[in-house]
Amino acid sequence: MARAKPVILAGVFLSCLSVCVSAGDAATHALVAKVVEGAKTDAERAVRLLEAAKLAGDDVKTQVLLLESSVDYGLRGAQDPDGFKAAEEAIALLREKDAARAAQWGDKRLELHRLRYRRTNAEEKKDACKPLIDLLLEASTSAEQKGDLDAVIAFGKEAAHVASEQKLPEEPVIAHGWVRQAHLKKCHERVEQYRNALKARPQDGALRMTLLKLQVIDLNRPREAIQDVGRDTPHRWRVNVPLAAEPVDKMNKDICKTLAGWYYDELSNNAGIVVFSQVLMLNRAKAYYERFLALHNRQDAESLEVHLTVKKIDEELERLRVKPRPVEVKPPPPPELSKEEQERQRKLLEEQKRKAAEEAALRRWRWRRPQKPDTRQPERPPTQEPPPRQRRGG
Repeated sequence: MARAKPVILAGVFLSCLSVCVSAGDAATHALVAKVVEGAKTDAERAVRLLEAAKLAGDDVKTQVLLLESSVDYGLRGAQDPDGFKAAEEAIALLREKDAARAAQWGDKRLELHRLRYRRTNAEEKKDACKPLIDLLLEASTSAEQKGDLDAVIAFGKEAAHVASEQKLPEEPVIAHGWVRQAHLKKCHERVEQYRNALKARPQDGALRMTLLKLQVIDLNRPREAIQDVGRDTPHRWRVNVPLAAEPVDKMNKDICKTLAGWYYDELSNNAGIVVFSQVLMLNRAKAYYERFLALHNRQDAESLEVHLTVKKIDEELERLRVKPRPVEVKPPPPPELSKEEQERQRKLLEEQKRKAAEEAALRRWRWRRPQKPDTRQPERPPTQEPPPRQRRGG
């Protein structure tokens, strides 16, 4: 791709910069048009604008506008390596020069990698998929922190689709993440439905327990579940839900052991529990047991029992952990032979082919050779003379 020489570009830029400073945005847009004049592709325009922006280090406003224009042209020519690199470098500079709009530049970067992945060929997609997946998962985490579950699911689904398309080993782990978020979204919706139904039927104990299990087990929110505890709630739940709402590091060892047993024995084995919720309950039980061991500070039968229980929890968590798909390991190619060895094997193969051809020709000759008729009379079997008869009295 042809590029403008740096000296020429610097001359064009410096000749227009003084006009831009005095004339405002209109002149700055005119500068953009002047910089990209003569460029044949969007990638070339993005590169020229990036180089021009680097020359405007003292004029931040002009520099930001040039960088934005470079990003726009880079998005159009994202399939071109030069255009992609120019846009990515421009976005990095914009995050530094225009930090107030850092989230916007993050979205631009994600869109740039999306376009690069979609517009490249199959071989280049293998290199483009990993950065795209990382950005999608980063966006999903950011959306989760903001409480936007729809965005979390959308980013996670897209990342899982790209990983599945490229048959990456991490695809099961990525898919597990967005499926878990979809489950949480359904649980949040059901909580609101059950609360509204409970207002109409406050004496419905089964509905209240269903709501409590959603809050404590599926959503792991005992603090929010306190308001849903009623007089008809089982005693163990009425006592343990308020206790579980307190931070673990503020509990004494007796409460820790009580809650650990409740989470491990009852909640993690609750009928109909899904894998996501079971992992939450096991992790919570493990945290309480570890807090108990830190406070107990003695090696006795009680601590040994807790250690064994923690070991069982670790085994169950490992069994439930979603693992990457195993990678198929191809056998290494055979070592390269020397020229002498290759010549020896070639001669050996030719000799084997020659012998096989001779044997085949000999078999064909024997099969096609005419057979002379046999005119000899068959020999009669020799007759045996009877033994001489013996005379009587002889």
